[in-house]
Amino acid sequence: MKRIILGATAFLLLSVQPIAADLVVKLEDPTHPGSGTNQLQENKANQQIGIFVSGSGDLTGMTFNLQIGDGGDVGSSSSRTGPIFQGAPVLTSPPYPMVDFVTGTIFQSNQQSPYGDVYEQLIALTQMTSSGTINVNSTTPKLLATVTIDTTGFFAKDVANPWKLTMADTLNGSSNFIASDSSGFGQFIDGTLTLVAVPEPGMFSLLAAFLAMLPMLTRYCRGCFCGNRSK
Repeated sequence: MKRIILGATAFLLLSVQPIAADLVVKLEDPTHPGSGTNQLQENKANQQIGIFVSGSGDLTGMTFNLQIGDGGDVGSSSSRTGPIFQGAPVLTSPPYPMVDFVTGTIFQSNQQSPYGDVYEQLIALTQMTSSGTINVNSTTPKLLATVTIDTTGFFAKDVANPWKLTMADTLNGSSNFIASDSSGFGQFIDGTLTLVAVPEPGMFSLLAAFLAMLPMLTRYCRGCFCGNRSK
């Protein structure tokens, strides 16, 4: 009997051991969970997407690698294969206007200036805290960074649409959150960048005309219906 009780006690102790904390970044619009995509208008500059994190963990910074498509020809602007980060082709020192680690993010009140390189389709930056750690403990996605993208010259009908968006499999390696002991951790789940067509201005005119006529059409249809019933 003692062996059984001891065995059961050991099982319970093992079963209540805390699961290792981790942070998860899903490259998708958090208002459409499970979609795995971020939508942008075709052929338009200065569009923003948010990069969000959820889960639990303490970090002193992160290596932030974000790539569109195959990353293009790093260091060159001669072979655009898809949307690019606004303000590229090549930035090797601050400021980096296409990435905002401050406004409304987990780094807002505790951050240094980021450093690294940005190319047309690849961001390779390191963002550190100014002191200590930042604790993230939320099942609701928290803003990690806002990225500005230029889709000029690319359209929803393009064969390559949508483009892969990755932080785990970039030309600069995988992104990582940095723990207080300098070890890396975190899960980074790929998504897509999907361009959507913008309706032609004529479509809006037709829609406005239809909406303007709708009350009159409703009255007409009611009159026909009532007239048929009275016969």
